[in-house]
Amino acid sequence: MDISGSLTCVVVAVDGSEVSMEALRWALDNLKLSSSSSDSSFVILHIQPSPSVAAGVSPGTIPFGGPS
Repeated sequence: MDISGSLTCVVVAVDGSEVSMEALRWALDNLKLSSSSSDSSFVILHIQPSPSVAAGVSPGTIPFGGPS
């Protein structure tokens, strides 16, 4: 695939998976930024999953302390 023209910004998101690394390799091999613009940028956006907050929200059952 030949992508030519005047790209001034390329953003590639990676998350550590092999598929995202292949996308990064493809972008580096195939996309060319416009050299005439000093504002050109190639951004690698590292994505991480947000931590699960559900584990701390529900502490489970709490004994009532009354007769059972």
